[in-house]
Amino acid sequence: MNVDILACPACKSALQLMHGEWVCDSCGTVALQRQGIADFLYDTPEIRLANEGSWNLAQDQHIGLRLLELFDQHTYVELREHARLLRTDADGFVSDPHARLLTGRLALRAQRRFARRYERVAHEVGRGHGEQMLHKIETRLRDLGQSPMSAHLAIELGGGDGQYLLGFANRFEHVLFVDGSLVNVVLARAMARDDGVTNVSFLRSDITVLPITSSVASMVHANGVIEHVSDPVALVTEGVRVTRRDGCSVIVSPNRIPVTIEPHFRLPLFGLIPKAVRVRLITVSRGKESEAGTQLLTIWRLRRTLQRANAAWDVFVIPRGIGSTARRTPIRTILAKAMGSPVGAVADRLVNQILLPVAHCHIAIGRPGE
Repeated sequence: MNVDILACPACKSALQLMHGEWVCDSCGTVALQRQGIADFLYDTPEIRLANEGSWNLAQDQHIGLRLLELFDQHTYVELREHARLLRTDADGFVSDPHARLLTGRLALRAQRRFARRYERVAHEVGRGHGEQMLHKIETRLRDLGQSPMSAHLAIELGGGDGQYLLGFANRFEHVLFVDGSLVNVVLARAMARDDGVTNVSFLRSDITVLPITSSVASMVHANGVIEHVSDPVALVTEGVRVTRRDGCSVIVSPNRIPVTIEPHFRLPLFGLIPKAVRVRLITVSRGKESEAGTQLLTIWRLRRTLQRANAAWDVFVIPRGIGSTARRTPIRTILAKAMGSPVGAVADRLVNQILLPVAHCHIAIGRPGE
């Protein structure tokens, strides 16, 4: 861990690592060092989520500490299975950090469908998430005639179990992985270890209050997390704060009213369905009790949120010069070919302007201070 990029989350003063603790001269001990992980949430029992949700970090920490005990003797795949078993209760139900999962027959079917789809997508993309996301970002910058990002430090916010790490580590001199879940951070560290990736540091922290100094990152990437945090403005402003002037802050936001099936609740045009009806539908489409923990953003709310940060933002779906996509679904393949065809200008206007409000997700790139 590079001491120079860490700062006290409360006062932003410099930190020192002393006897396994990260210490601020003003605030005292603010984090513990756990087997290569700087843990700034070691004494935080719960964290607020979007839509009146909450996350039991005490339970997550209990499982994460168990995984750390097993870390040296097990692969990433084995540790992930251990995590799944530790999250499973006596009745065979896997806990969810957001809304409570239901136990009815239709709800269980929905949960199994969701799990199978998640595994299928993960297998299809493999470790290509990071490479393909960088391809989208850098292609869009070229489309706009903007300068490329520098290649110093990438910060991954809310990165799950690390699917973007390999691609980012190949592009940047160093990667800082940040997630609020100790389980996720341990699994990401195991994935990096098994892939032979050595230029990554790991941090457990609230991603809306980053213990990181300002203007250090060439890229800050937050993919599919803005809809889960209790304060989206704080996430965006913190991301911009730690980004260099020659870098990019990237937010990927699943759309609240997509014409396609929304990935969290498996319903098209999700936000246009009356809430009373949605609550009943998600019990059978996703097997969840409520929408707690997830507050999807429309393009208009996303833009209002982005405007609160000191950056020039571009919001799009797919860049015109794209050569490939992470997934090879028919729609994605058709869009990629259309963007590179003689009618690319028309396709670009159609997808990234006219149909932007009903796209499946929105990618926002911010250049600080512009």
